[in-house]
Amino acid sequence: MQARHPLISVWDDHEIVNDAWRGGGANHNDGEGHWPRRRDAAIRAYFEWMPIRGEPKGRHTRVFRTFRYGDLLSLIMLDTRLYGRDRQADADLEVSREAVVKALANRKRRMLGRRQENWLRKSLQRDADATWQVIGQQVMMSPVKAPNLEPIVDPERPSTISRELLDHNIAMSMDNPPLLLDTWDGYPAARADLLGDLEKYARNPIVLSGDLHTSIAGNLVPDGGSASVAVEFMAPSVSSPGFGEYLPERRPGALRDATLALNPALRYMETARRGWLCMTLTPLECTAEWHLLDTVHSREYSSTIDRRLVVYAGKLADGLQSV
Repeated sequence: MQARHPLISVWDDHEIVNDAWRGGGANHNDGEGHWPRRRDAAIRAYFEWMPIRGEPKGRHTRVFRTFRYGDLLSLIMLDTRLYGRDRQADADLEVSREAVVKALANRKRRMLGRRQENWLRKSLQRDADATWQVIGQQVMMSPVKAPNLEPIVDPERPSTISRELLDHNIAMSMDNPPLLLDTWDGYPAARADLLGDLEKYARNPIVLSGDLHTSIAGNLVPDGGSASVAVEFMAPSVSSPGFGEYLPERRPGALRDATLALNPALRYMETARRGWLCMTLTPLECTAEWHLLDTVHSREYSSTIDRRLVVYAGKLADGLQSV
């Protein structure tokens, strides 16, 4: 891919450890060595092998930066993983529900860190003359409630996660909690502040995300609001497993259908197929197309456009439209 296309790269968690944050990771333990040494070695390897400018500086490494494409768009790349993220509210499987609720209510918990938040605010103001402000970042920003997984998931079928974790996820879903607390759902105060900044400073903000290996699109509506201040496009993984492999369904499409029904701000979700997202931006509109594959297990495959959505410049309050 690097030989064929220009690449603006950014890391997520698995370049270092699952569900990494600035001070550790979900499956890092003392037996695996000193966290700063592991983090710093992974950061150096990333800079040595990926096409990215700058230099590794341990915990001070900055991969948040901007790219300007004339007056059409400003691409603002963020680091939601290592630079300023506080620990996830449910980092420990043994954590109590009360502790999670308390953590989510703590307005001091940050995803970007205050310094990166200030940098983003200044970048939005500086690039407000561009038609589009595209925010490239790692994890889902849309608030998503989890459907009750008990009638959806068959725990007896093969899964890429352990039976213990699968049973835990099913039990935790009964009251429709946030889908995943490693996403911005785990940092609601920080998300509210960011959406407020987008509403105040950005002309036509679009949020790009990944991490979940799943195709998703939605309108970003502030708490208590009725109109979207931005839209979000999530790209699927090209070949890595997604929700379909983690949560084996009793009926194909059941997880997708239940999640969309419970979350009206979401406009699209596809959990079973892999592929890529293609975006086309003009002064008038931004179009997103999800190209999905019929198989990732063979060199012979075909791709189709599963969904095409558009948002119009100056009309983000209307949200995403099907075309």
